[in-house]
Amino acid sequence: MAGQLAPRPLLVVHGKADTRLPYACGVQIYDWAQEPKQLILYEGAEHRLDECAAALEQLLTQWIPTTLHAAGASAQEKPSC
Repeated sequence: MAGQLAPRPLLVVHGKADTRLPYACGVQIYDWAQEPKQLILYEGAEHRLDECAAALEQLLTQWIPTTLHAAGASAQEKPSC
């Protein structure tokens, strides 16, 4: 499924200390996906990413608006039906 997302952007975030789902699964999803894609691995973070909550919040408050803005700009460039 990850390989079918393009041209939609994909952000994969995973904790490297996750004991429920190994971070290698996040890496594999990233590898399957086409650009645009981004992989963020947090050292010492478990499944819920509580250990990196502040960094994750900062990442998402930047990534989401930037991604939506870029998607809006691309949509405006395409002629409508």
